[in-house]
Formats: sequence, C-alpha cells, structure tokens
Amino acid sequence: RKLEINTGRGRHSDSLADDGSFDTGAEFRVSSQESERAGLLTASQDPTARKFMQIRQRLLDSSLSSDLADRIIRSVDDSLSRNDRQHPGRIEEATLNKLSNMIRMVPDIAPPRGECRAVMLVGPTGSGKTSSIAKLATRYLLHEKREVSIYNLDLYRLGATEMLKVHAEIIGAPFYAPLSVEEFKKQMDEDPAEIMLIDTAGISGREGRLKDIQAFRDACPVKLDVHLTVAAGTDSRMVDRIFDTFDSFGFDKILLTKLDETDFFGAFIEHADKINRPFSFLMDGPGVPGNIMDARPDDLARMLLD
Repeated sequence: RKLEINTGRGRHSDSLADDGSFDTGAEFRVSSQESERAGLLTASQDPTARKFMQIRQRLLDSSLSSDLADRIIRSVDDSLSRNDRQHPGRIEEATLNKLSNMIRMVPDIAPPRGECRAVMLVGPTGSGKTSSIAKLATRYLLHEKREVSIYNLDLYRLGATEMLKVHAEIIGAPFYAPLSVEEFKKQMDEDPAEIMLIDTAGISGREGRLKDIQAFRDACPVKLDVHLTVAAGTDSRMVDRIFDTFDSFGFDKILLTKLDETDFFGAFIEHADKINRPFSFLMDGPGVPGNIMDARPDDLARMLLD
C-alpha cells in the first residue's frame, strides 16, 4: 500500500530521484480530501503510517519546507519494498540515505603542497566569520603544520581587527590589515603562506560594503575560494534573502556556524541542494581551536532527524 500525503495544495508530480535530485516526471500522488488536515498522511494509522508521519514532522521541525518534506517521504515510500515498509528502522534508514544524498561536504581548504590558496569568508553581520577565521588558522597552522596568514578587511569593526591581530600573535601567524585594494594585492603578492585566510565586513543589505569586498576579491592575485558564512539559527524567512544577496557576489561553499545554538537548520540544507553548493565546515561552538565538526553528510542528515 502506498501512502498519500495531503498538503492542502492539490496534486503534485515532483519527487526525488535515487540520487537526491528532483525527478519532475515521477508520480507524486496527493490526496485533496478537504476533511483531512494539511500535512497529514491519509493512510490508516498503522505503524508504517505513524513512522512516516513522525519523520515528516521532524523534517518540518528542522525548517525544511513542507513541499520538500513531502517529496522526501514520497520518494522513500516508493523506494521501499512491501516488507521493508513494515520495519520502522528501515524506513528511517532509507530517509537518512535520501537526506545524505542531498548533502555535499568538502571539509578542507588546504591546497596541494607547494601551492597557495586564499580563503575569503563573507556573510551577514554576526554570522561568525571572525571566530571561524581564528579556528581555521589554529587548525591548519598548529595541527596541520601548514603556513597560514590572516587578513582582515573589516574596516568597520575595530574590535574584530584587534581580536584577529592578537590571535595571530598567539599562534605565530602573519597578520595583515590592508587599507586599500592596492595594499592588499601587494601584501598577497609578497606573502609566502600556503593558506591565506581573509575576514570581511558583515553585510546586512548595504550594497556599498558588498562592492568594497568585491573590489578586494577581484584584486586577489592567487586562487581564491569564497565561503558564505551563515549562522545555523538564522530565521528561515531570512535565508532566501541571504542567498539572493550573496548569489550576485558569487561564492563557492557554505560554512555553517553556531550549530550548538539551534536544531532548526534544514532551510540551509534545502538551499544548498537547490543551488548545488557544498558545505565546507560546520562550527558548533565558540571555542578556539575546537568546535570544528568533522562531520559527514550522514551525520548532518541524522542531526536533521534527531
């Protein structure tokens, strides 16, 4: 028996393929009975239906959209044999696999030996860019034994500059705070470091600041990776705006911070999948050098369901 899902929006024909991508040709049957509450499975209340209902609610609680939650449930239901549907553990395992297939992670910023790379963190004000720079610098300089330098381009927060400068002195990393694009380019040209970590000013809808950062980005003379840094607890209603703002700027990866402060980060998983961007690092606390999670896609998927 197949499960029907009433979303209160009529019939849909989208579902997830086995690789986690959307398959718009797959059948997505939705009941339109007005007597059922929106979002409830309309199958009889047997253990199988209850398990699907529980999983769907957990997905919604983690800030996934109801549309995506329904597609995941339908895809999992369609992928299971009749026998597997009788085992709640197999239903949950199949759901974890679907979620894992949606999540890509590239948790490393180090270039091959003998090469150099610049890593620029951009993001909203208060997203944790400065503390993430400090954590990454400590990890790669002290633990990975790589040559690391730190750049601060945040000319608006003197406290951030001082914090990074002090941290750089503690760990023995060169520190630069260029006041112009020309000075920045000259410093990078002469910098022997393998990994150049670049902190930037927070962006809260101020186009001028974003253009300033773009000028520094465009002047970077070495290979550059841009990481959009966002706090996991960001209001899901703001996620669209953040991604729209930085989509025009351009970024390569997503660095998710403050995972210790929330359980509701599903919206970022959904957006990362939609725009095909991987996660780089997950930060779950303010500690330096700690609180960098060595997580895999299945770990993040399990966090969504727990």
